[in-house]
Amino acid sequence: MILLSERVAHLNLKVKMKFRIPDSDKQSRRDAEDIPLEEIRNAAMEIMVQQISLPKEDLIREVARLMGFQRSGPAINEHFKLGINLLVKSGQAVRDKDERIILKG
Repeated sequence: MILLSERVAHLNLKVKMKFRIPDSDKQSRRDAEDIPLEEIRNAAMEIMVQQISLPKEDLIREVARLMGFQRSGPAINEHFKLGINLLVKSGQAVRDKDERIILKG
């Protein structure tokens, strides 16, 4: 069974962020490249609402954990970077000169 997480972020507007997280059933797990970038963006936003600012590599690791990955490697990191780039491109966050991702609010 796959759980769909619906969270509401309280920023200027209420925004529903949907992403799937695996349950204990191994069949609910997905390969990193099968996860849509929009889900990665939404999971990153969920973390950013709680943390406000994180180094990009820490955000990648936290998103991977939230989405059920115990460890990350080059393939996971590269795919999750694309989702985080989508968060920045959407204007919901910015990247500073030190590669820190900062929530816009």
